Amino acid sequence: MSQGEDNNRDRDLAGLLGEPPILPGESENRYAALRGEIARTINPKNIFEQMRVQTLTDTMWEEMRYKRFGAKLIDGSRVNALAVLMTPFMSFSHRQAAALAENYYGSDPKKREAAAGLVAYFGITLEMIHAKAASIEGPNLALFDRLIANRQTANRVLLNDHERRERKAQKSARRAKATASTSEPPVKLKAV
Repeated sequence: MSQGEDNNRDRDLAGLLGEPPILPGESENRYAALRGEIARTINPKNIFEQMRVQTLTDTMWEEMRYKRFGAKLIDGSRVNALAVLMTPFMSFSHRQAAALAENYYGSDPKKREAAAGLVAYFGITLEMIHAKAASIEGPNLALFDRLIANRQTANRVLLNDHERRERKAQKSARRAKATASTSEPPVKLKAV
């Protein structure tokens, strides 16, 4: 089979297996590169191995996505987290603390500088803000942790199956080689 026929066959199989789970803003090229590396490793020879490549690619892609989402959740909660941390220092006025947090993360350089000075004065660090944001998003992060663990389990099962198949193929090849080297060549009879 030629390279062109192989590419057409791969495209046809990919069409049968469905569209990749790429969200807007995600890189189709990165997905294709990941799929290509997995396909090179597994070296699929039939539709079932193609399905294994597709499933493994999809679950790895989704696992990476959920890890990014967890970081984005924390990032998105920084303003709220800073407001919570600043509330005790603002006479327990959540409104004042929220205004300060908005200034701290806002676009006005003068307001940002003043807010940063006050935050630093009270000893609040970026690490503390991220920790508070993580605690605020705890239930959502736990959900992503479960989704990640689910994908990792699926990947582990697929990889273990692939390794088992590889070991079985190697064992069969060794047996065939051993059998070939120990068998005696057939005796040729001369015509009389």
